[in-house]
Amino acid sequence: MKEMTKRIELFHTGKLAPEQARQVARIIRSARKDSVPLKHRAALIQHLTEKLQDASFFDGLKQLPGANKSHVREYAYRLPSGRKRKLIVKYCGPNLQQAELHGFDETSYQLVHRAFGELLANGTIDPTHYVLARIPTFGTIITHDKRYYLLMEKLRHARIPPSEYDEPPFQAYLADMLAVGQHATKLGFKFKPVAVKTQAFDALILGSIRGQNSKLRVLAPPHDFC
Repeated sequence: MKEMTKRIELFHTGKLAPEQARQVARIIRSARKDSVPLKHRAALIQHLTEKLQDASFFDGLKQLPGANKSHVREYAYRLPSGRKRKLIVKYCGPNLQQAELHGFDETSYQLVHRAFGELLANGTIDPTHYVLARIPTFGTIITHDKRYYLLMEKLRHARIPPSEYDEPPFQAYLADMLAVGQHATKLGFKFKPVAVKTQAFDALILGSIRGQNSKLRVLAPPHDFC
């Protein structure tokens, strides 16, 4: 098992005004209300490491609406206080090569966000309809028979409606993400640049704030590239 302990920024401030950044931070805090507190995560990972040795345990977890039913499940973890907190358990594959395609390697996700931050800083992209956020992870598990799992925070969210895919705000977002993919390959990203654009369709909407001329959605792309 591996626990993610490094603190990361959960969204790109970019050209946000201070009050806008505070609003986005509040949205992300609200989206993370179901998250397992940091002090309980080591015990949680140990618990799931034991449970997931039996493949039938994962099969019995709650399926999520709209998600790949065979790969993404929800687990409710009972804290010592008796309260339950939720998390996402993602089956990434039976070998490392396949698992990396489905988000097991956190490095790829970090490279995408690093590429976004660099293009934002040098003015190559200038988002006017969205703020890019991260889906926090806090561990990975490899079972004895080589099944690879990623543990992610369960965020309260909505999905981008397919009816909006052809609208200018979403098309601009897709163009930005393709540029991010192209830049990420220069930083060591293993996959084709179009993989980041494809991933963008499945972004979670965590909320929205008022921008200068339009609504700014807080979008968090998922942890996979195929």
